[in-house]
Amino acid sequence: MDCLSWSPWVLTLGLACAAASWGDPEPAHVWHFDEAEGDLALDCTTDFIDLTLMGGARRVEGLFGAAVQTGEGGYLQGEGLGPMATGAVECWVKPLEEMGASQFGIVGFGKRHGERNDYALLGVFPGVTQDDPVQFGFGICKTTWDGARVDAGPSLNEWHHIVANWGRLGTQLYVDGALVAEEDVRFDLPDHAAIFLGASSWGRTYSMIVDEVRIYRDNLSAEAVSAHHADRSYVASPPALANRMAHFGPTEGALVTVADYASPDSLTCGIEEAIAALPREGGEVYIPPGRYLLRRSIWVPSNVTLRGAGGATVLLRPTEVQTRVTAAAETGESVIQVEDASGLEVGADVSVYADGVHGWHSTTAHIEAIDGNAVTLSRGLNKPVDPDKNAGMINYFPMITAEHRRDFTVRDLTIDGGAGKPNEGVMDFTWAALHFYDCRDLTIENCRVRNYICDGISVQAGRGATISGCLIENCRGHGMHPGTGLQDSVWINNISRENTWDGLFFCMRVMHSIISNNVLADNGHCGIGHIGGGGDKYNVVSNNTCVRNGRWGIHVYAGTDNVVTGNLCLNNSQAEPGRFPGIGVIQTTDSVITGNRCLDDQETKTQSGGVVEVDKSDQNLITGNQCRGNLGPGVSTSGPNTEASGNMQ
Repeated sequence: MDCLSWSPWVLTLGLACAAASWGDPEPAHVWHFDEAEGDLALDCTTDFIDLTLMGGARRVEGLFGAAVQTGEGGYLQGEGLGPMATGAVECWVKPLEEMGASQFGIVGFGKRHGERNDYALLGVFPGVTQDDPVQFGFGICKTTWDGARVDAGPSLNEWHHIVANWGRLGTQLYVDGALVAEEDVRFDLPDHAAIFLGASSWGRTYSMIVDEVRIYRDNLSAEAVSAHHADRSYVASPPALANRMAHFGPTEGALVTVADYASPDSLTCGIEEAIAALPREGGEVYIPPGRYLLRRSIWVPSNVTLRGAGGATVLLRPTEVQTRVTAAAETGESVIQVEDASGLEVGADVSVYADGVHGWHSTTAHIEAIDGNAVTLSRGLNKPVDPDKNAGMINYFPMITAEHRRDFTVRDLTIDGGAGKPNEGVMDFTWAALHFYDCRDLTIENCRVRNYICDGISVQAGRGATISGCLIENCRGHGMHPGTGLQDSVWINNISRENTWDGLFFCMRVMHSIISNNVLADNGHCGIGHIGGGGDKYNVVSNNTCVRNGRWGIHVYAGTDNVVTGNLCLNNSQAEPGRFPGIGVIQTTDSVITGNRCLDDQETKTQSGGVVEVDKSDQNLITGNQCRGNLGPGVSTSGPNTEASGNMQ
């Protein structure tokens, strides 16, 4: 896009309705950039989120003292601010280059730099359709970009005051005190991993100098915007911090007990309220012995430990309520017509699904209103649903969940899904008992999940997860489910048994992860399944016991560069005796299968072989395996370049 130059802005729009005045809200976050040194831009509010100068971003002279220059790989980034239904972003910026056609944010919200997905941008973003040019403004992306925008960006090498509102009055864009664009776009700002300045999550940076960035959890009125542009004294409050060598947090409130917040009216028996009582810095919530009925998900923030008393602390699902969806609903719609809403409850969580609308496509939200059989959800549908494709609404949801959070722990809890045997019915991994998406450095320790209506523990995307000492049994899906690009995770010392599908299932693009010292027994499908499929690489599966599973003990499939070593695969292929070996190596290359024991000691044997390589597999190293007593060969290979040696059979 060839940007027109405004110096000063000369565009005037005949917009009828400026934002009504409801006062000048207190900022939730303020960055002055006046630190004398260091790579942090300190948040001067009590709800602090500091920004880090990345990739060569540097301090320069600004409009109110110091500022930061971005571009040529330099940007600023901090942790996400959480979901915001209504808010405003305000900043002063001096553009140093034309904005062009690259998607970027002067201020942006989305995944981290280079991780690819922007949710909202004050900057340049695409049009509603593929043929629309990129434009400057404030945009929010649900499935397509929309927002308040203009054809040209601000003029170069001059300071401009820019404000964007979103929420209850739609979306407004102000430049140099004047409203220049307004649209009836009312998307919430969703939860997000990061806030960034001068960049986009697609890895692009923009050359500019930025000063005095503020985020509000309410809209700024037209009068407040005009006053801030004309009288710049507002920047003195709150005052800049000289440094933050350490922040010691509050003297009280870092440890709370759910017993102080339990109430029959609480949809989580007081757990949600106890978490909300923690300070912004985090802390620990203790759930004492008892039985807790959850009617909606518990969302875990960063820097929080959720701790129970082991088997004495039991989280329970409500009685199942399921009803058909009776009218087609499109993406983004939040009012859903159902056959019978009588068993549903305002405030409780439900999920909407259909044939072909599961996984990331189904929608889980809480109910905001019920009018007859019309159910209003707290957010719009991810994908359209159709009664002709078995669309339904059901009170399924993850018991404990988080998105884009970091450094949290869930430990010493028991979750009972109440599903008996056989555990059958509608299933979706996004409803797993413990379901976490794009989180970092989380710990799940000493938890018990039993009788659940889908997966037991699902960790999707993110990095640095440690899952240890857990017992997962009789879940409708998989016991444990790492997937969707998860990296650097450790799954150790767990027991996963009698689940309908795999004891542990690799989904896709799992990398640099260790699966070790687990017992995976009596699962309907594999002990450990699908290693390699969808781009799993550089994982180590070691010293696990896979016994009496329905199919393979370990299923190495359609991938490359994984290590399977030191495992015991005993008496597998129970579902179809004679069909599956202890370790199946299928469409797999450049992997190491070494030092495993694949045995069958049953009177009536079921395991077809020990280590069996088939179907375009090649260049694998299969050595030192002990595979005796199976129905067929202990070790067999098919690839001409596979090395197989030192095996006992």
